[in-house]
Amino acid sequence: MQADTCIKSQDYDLLGLMPRKVSDEDLFGPAIAVMVEHGYEGATTRRIAEAAGVNEVTLFRRFGTKAELLRAAMLAQLERVLPPTGLPCTDDVVADLEHVVTAHHGLVSRHGRLVPLLLAELPRNPELADVVAIPQRLLSAIAELLRHHQLAGRLRAEPPFAAVAALLAPVLIPVMLGEHAPPEVQNHEFDARAHVLAFLDGRRAR
Repeated sequence: MQADTCIKSQDYDLLGLMPRKVSDEDLFGPAIAVMVEHGYEGATTRRIAEAAGVNEVTLFRRFGTKAELLRAAMLAQLERVLPPTGLPCTDDVVADLEHVVTAHHGLVSRHGRLVPLLLAELPRNPELADVVAIPQRLLSAIAELLRHHQLAGRLRAEPPFAAVAALLAPVLIPVMLGEHAPPEVQNHEFDARAHVLAFLDGRRAR
């Protein structure tokens, strides 16, 4: 039997024997989880398909390649935190940054280990270049938001990306450390507003 005619029970509603509707979102979560566990090269389409409960052919028909599947998954995550119109930008620097930090914390809590892994594997897998460029779009949008508040006189002047690093690194590092983080970090309940106020301390324009 040819590969494209193979049928798995997971692809069908066993009561009505009708094809089970599988959305792209149903595939993105398992794909990211498998890649975090096994690395990009170890995350075979067979492993991803088994984790998602679908036929491997489903992945090929929808995305063509593993890199394109990952790219679509990353874009879906980006769209959750970065609307097409850009980040909310008001006269309230605390509210704007609290929104950004809350969204970023949710994102890295779910998938924070993926980007460092992809960066490490990029030299061996150049097809990942388009994938790792996606989170950079979010960082650029945050840099523009900070620059807006700098120009408005609400933040002190400094390179916007340096400010982005200061704002987001404390959110990302505990996720990257995982179980190796100090107990006080692991047990710390994240407070976005307190984090923003700490960031602003000493950064407000005088």
